[in-house]
Amino acid sequence: MWDQFYDLPRERIDRHPLGCHPARIPDRVIFDKLVQVLVFGRVYERVADRTCSERTLRRRHDEWIAAGIHDQVHQLPYIVDSVLVE
Repeated sequence: MWDQFYDLPRERIDRHPLGCHPARIPDRVIFDKLVQVLVFGRVYERVADRTCSERTLRRRHDEWIAAGIHDQVHQLPYIVDSVLVE
């Protein structure tokens, strides 16, 4: 599923006025943590750790929703028990 998600078109805009903020946490880290939230019903605070704060998880989730990626993800085929579901 990560490969399909990674291939979705999205625009990454650096909104920091000086461009001097810390490096952006990779999408893969955020994606894996959001899967834990959505699939296992865990809360952001329990999923967050030293690699990513709960605030960053919420912000990136909101960013992806605003970019329309949330709707695109729901249109992706996925596999359940080795069966392709469309």
